Amino acid sequence: GAGAIYRDFYEWDKGANAWTITPVMDWLPVGQERFYATGFSAGGKGYVVGGGVTGGSAYNDLWMYTPYAPAAPDICVVEVDSATQYMYNTVYWDKTLYPAADSFIVYRETSTNIYTRIGSVFKDSLSVFKDTARSVAGPNGGHPDYGSYKYKLQLIDSFGIYSALSPYHQTVLFQDQQNSNFNWNQYLVEGMGSTPVANFYLMRDDNNTNNYQVIATYAGGSISGTDPNYALYQTVANWRVDASGFNCNPTARYGNNGAQSTIVKSRSNIKNNRTTNVQLAGGSSQVEILPNPASTEITILLPKNCADCRIEIINSIGQTIKKISAYDAKNKIDISDLSNGVYFVKVKNMNISSLQKLVVQH
Repeated sequence: GAGAIYRDFYEWDKGANAWTITPVMDWLPVGQERFYATGFSAGGKGYVVGGGVTGGSAYNDLWMYTPYAPAAPDICVVEVDSATQYMYNTVYWDKTLYPAADSFIVYRETSTNIYTRIGSVFKDSLSVFKDTARSVAGPNGGHPDYGSYKYKLQLIDSFGIYSALSPYHQTVLFQDQQNSNFNWNQYLVEGMGSTPVANFYLMRDDNNTNNYQVIATYAGGSISGTDPNYALYQTVANWRVDASGFNCNPTARYGNNGAQSTIVKSRSNIKNNRTTNVQLAGGSSQVEILPNPASTEITILLPKNCADCRIEIINSIGQTIKKISAYDAKNKIDISDLSNGVYFVKVKNMNISSLQKLVVQH
């Protein structure tokens, strides 16, 4: 009413064409209430200057309002769920550190420095998210068999305000060179000068029964290992690496021992992935890569229903490095310029889709 004095603060939403009061109510200290003040914004901040109070007193002060934003949450760890047939990256965090949170949003990097929302979790749920978003844009749909991926976390508080995104956690891609040697990338956290991993453990499941045993231990900065008994188990066993050194406390515990250090898992399933040809969707025809492993050149044999197929060679981080339009049943491709390692050959047209592993050894 007339002569009333105020200490509230409103925000103009240009898109909604409306004023809304800020979540931080009564932001001026008691005794600083005023009328006829002037307000303006600059650089993403709001300012209030001058004004007066009943009785004629006037102010010549200037107040600055910085919009409130909740602190960005942290990810505890991203591990690979290898207990089921279909492997998924799984993100964990400790929700008890953020009592004002309403829900959490998980993002995956889908192109360089571009993060796409892949799901959300309410605060009353376990603080864990399994990335099953295969259809989301980005390299290989986040499949942990085919790439290393970066994840970020964000929270929404009870006022509906979004935090900044957390530092990313980059997952481990474990690769079998099919010659007793294995390699993997470091587990990285954005802003950390070194990997949080204390040790990597090379694990082997001798009889394909999901019973893994440690066969070698490597320092956290290591990116390769060797199984001297590889040839004895090659046709049956599975391998993976586990990592220790994560001293966080995810609200949703996993594994049988809740007191154990959090682990990162990745797996290379030799029994199922070592073949050089795979069944194509919708038919009995096969794509075949010869030779595999290969050194300077490969020949890709295509089925009859692969007219106008596109062939792509993809590296371990999901980047397409070669594209070939295939019109013949037999296609020779020069790979002499590729570095040693594991790649993936993708063959696709309107009728079929095939993704196979290719090992390059010069």
